Amino acid sequence: MAVAAGITARSFGVLIENSLAPDTVEYAIGKQAARYWNSFGLGEAALIGAIHKSGAELLMSAKIAHLVIDEFVGPRGHLPSRLGDYLNRPLNPNPGRYPWAEDDPQDWLRIRDDFWLHHILRTRTDIYNIGKAMDGDLVMEIADRRYVFTDFAWSPERKLPRANPWGTTSASDPDWSLEIEGWERGKDAVVRPVHELIDISAMMDDPAAKEAARQREKQTLDARRNAVGLLRVNVSLAIRNAFDAVHEHRLASGSSFDWSAHSQPKPSRYSGSDANGDPLDINHHWYADLSPAERAKRRDEIEEYIAKRDMNDDEPGA
Repeated sequence: MAVAAGITARSFGVLIENSLAPDTVEYAIGKQAARYWNSFGLGEAALIGAIHKSGAELLMSAKIAHLVIDEFVGPRGHLPSRLGDYLNRPLNPNPGRYPWAEDDPQDWLRIRDDFWLHHILRTRTDIYNIGKAMDGDLVMEIADRRYVFTDFAWSPERKLPRANPWGTTSASDPDWSLEIEGWERGKDAVVRPVHELIDISAMMDDPAAKEAARQREKQTLDARRNAVGLLRVNVSLAIRNAFDAVHEHRLASGSSFDWSAHSQPKPSRYSGSDANGDPLDINHHWYADLSPAERAKRRDEIEEYIAKRDMNDDEPGA
């Protein structure tokens, strides 16, 4: 994961210690402690590393990445790596078929995961472009360390206008996603999504609220146009570069690419959530801002919940 993010192993450890690392899909405790991440976690690590490489402090990079992902992925389900474009025109030289010569019965399942799609493109085709930006890549911008925007870097002829909740349409302006207060405070900075800054529900019936939202958006876009400093990250390219880095690292270390060796591990006792929907993993980023006392209390609650759950599972007929 450190290789994917382009940071040192120690720096990635700092993210874990501060509950700002990507969420795991498995965590075991004891002498054989091991954490596992999936392709989504690797994509988040790539974004953290890309923001950090662009000049932001490490913990701040992680905090921004977490919220950008929460806001972007919520309605869409994933961060776009654009690897799927290699299955279609014009990148696929065999439209209607896979871009590799020999089909495997399991290919249809493997291409649903970016890690394995990338691996197949790297090992069974010669069409993959290493380190190259692509039309439609997701781009994130931060203006003057305050206003955060996301956009798709389509070529001008493919860029379509879109409507905002307050009625404005634009083909050239990015989406205003977050605002940061107190960047200089690092991890303690406040990062707020747009829905906390604008009462979207009130705009449905209140023209004044709608106009206020329109003016707030204009203010942020003007701030971007007149920004003294503009931090820009190609999110999609960062994810592809992260897969490339892991691929090269595994080749160099002689790692196996056997399918079964990389199957998803079984869930640990800390996988999932409790009856209220709160994560059972104390390292989940939801708990990043808890005080030591609150963290200890939450850990006790988790252990109590798991103990009761395990007891119920052991009862006859459970």
